[in-house]
Amino acid sequence: MYAVVGCSECSALWILDGQPDRTECPRCGRSHSADRLKRFVETDDKDHAREVRASTGRERATRSPTSIV
Repeated sequence: MYAVVGCSECSALWILDGQPDRTECPRCGRSHSADRLKRFVETDDKDHAREVRASTGRERATRSPTSIV
């Protein structure tokens, strides 16, 4: 099973393979309890998990606030 999860510290998305007890964010290095992470999708298809991670990342990037000067 693959799960697309998100970091509560830096909002990075990554794919968990299997069901680990703990995982580390690949961007900021924060350690997380895997069962407490937000799961955007769970699937048996790794390609599907990659597609969801990519599309969710694009959606999050377009919703980022812009600074007003």
